Amino acid sequence: MAVQQYYNMVVDSLEIDDKLKETFTGVARQSLFAGAGTAVGGAIGGKNGAFLGALLGGVIGYFTTPDYSGLVTYYKNLPEARKAEIVEKVQSLVGSISVEDYKIWFGLIENKEMMLNMLLQKPSSVLGIEFAPLNIPLQRRLQTIAVLHHFFLTLAIVIMMLVLPIYLLFTSFWWLIFVYATWLYFDWESPQRGAYPLKWFRDMRVHKYFADYFPVRLHKTAELDGSTNYLVGSHPHGIISLAALVNFTSNATGVDKLFPNVFFRLCTLEGQFWTPFRREYAMLHGFIGCSKKSINWVLENEKKGLAAVLVIGGAEEALDAHPGHHTLTLSNRKGFIRLAIESGASLVPCYAFGENDIYTQIENPKGSKLREFQTWAKQKLGISPPIFRGRGVFNYTFGLLPFRKPIDYVVGNPIKVEKNKNPSREEVDKVHARYVKELVELFEAHKTKYGCDETTKLVIQ
Repeated sequence: MAVQQYYNMVVDSLEIDDKLKETFTGVARQSLFAGAGTAVGGAIGGKNGAFLGALLGGVIGYFTTPDYSGLVTYYKNLPEARKAEIVEKVQSLVGSISVEDYKIWFGLIENKEMMLNMLLQKPSSVLGIEFAPLNIPLQRRLQTIAVLHHFFLTLAIVIMMLVLPIYLLFTSFWWLIFVYATWLYFDWESPQRGAYPLKWFRDMRVHKYFADYFPVRLHKTAELDGSTNYLVGSHPHGIISLAALVNFTSNATGVDKLFPNVFFRLCTLEGQFWTPFRREYAMLHGFIGCSKKSINWVLENEKKGLAAVLVIGGAEEALDAHPGHHTLTLSNRKGFIRLAIESGASLVPCYAFGENDIYTQIENPKGSKLREFQTWAKQKLGISPPIFRGRGVFNYTFGLLPFRKPIDYVVGNPIKVEKNKNPSREEVDKVHARYVKELVELFEAHKTKYGCDETTKLVIQ
């Protein structure tokens, strides 16, 4: 067994006496096996992934096994030359894990009080995992809870709503299914008719905590008055398009004050409205479908001052969402230009600096086997499967939560479009070229303010 072999290598390399081997067996072996299970249970990725999981088992073993102090005492009483030899031998078994990590575990942690003090006072980085301190300020805890709230609505509630109807069928509340089905029959087209956003939902405090987690900031460069309707192009897509979600489905970043005469709707996949109750919650915040019918309801509405926000790059662009990269899928995306021309709506380019930095995605260059599989999956399922990692609730190294990186969302100048119900390809290409030019100029004008250096370029593909 791999874990057993690894354990034997560690024990043999230390060259310790039989009595101390028993102590080591009672602690290290228990920890290694527990950690191996943790590693298998969580796909944390990256080098030394299995050993990072073993560390968690090691922490458990430390707090549950009193004999651990014998190993520490043994190590601390050794001559300095012998200490260095042991550290180098153990390190050679696991590659790039630093010498300092082993010195911490074998030499510095003498008792549980010291361990707790380290965890309480500052983030502790051990064997590659950076653990969050325990005395985090209340505001930051509330911000993390707000992120968990959004991820519950994104992931967990979908599973719950698939199971709940089946469960209700076998209870005295079976009639609720038919009541909701009746409601759904009459409300089915609401995502295509502008939804029904309410200010109370958009003003909920949880959204402010969510925005402050990163933080997300909204920047205005020009006025958007209420004399026309708008088609807002949001770039880049990122892994989940969190900047567009925060800015346009809530008032957390002040969109209602910066643009008081414009009412925004954020376009999303039609499948997002197939989950009971979540669909209503989404529409109360201003989500609409991304179909032509849904967008045209906003753009051609007689009531002016409406804006449809469309994340242009879509699922394909999500596969290029790597920290420090600014690659957009835009060259052949011209359908939104045609919609703007047909309706006479003004185009508004926007860019979210930092959107690509809140997750780390595994390298997937075009032409690689992984990218080919992702492209195939996108064609078959309509969504891309990026392989990414963020941070966890109690650690800063791996998990599904986004990293705390600032996102600065810049709203550009509106581009007025002359209405034409039957635009030619040349007219569409001309307006598209102007849109791309305005977007690149927006990026260049603000890149050094929001985390990019002077040499960074926006790649349009």
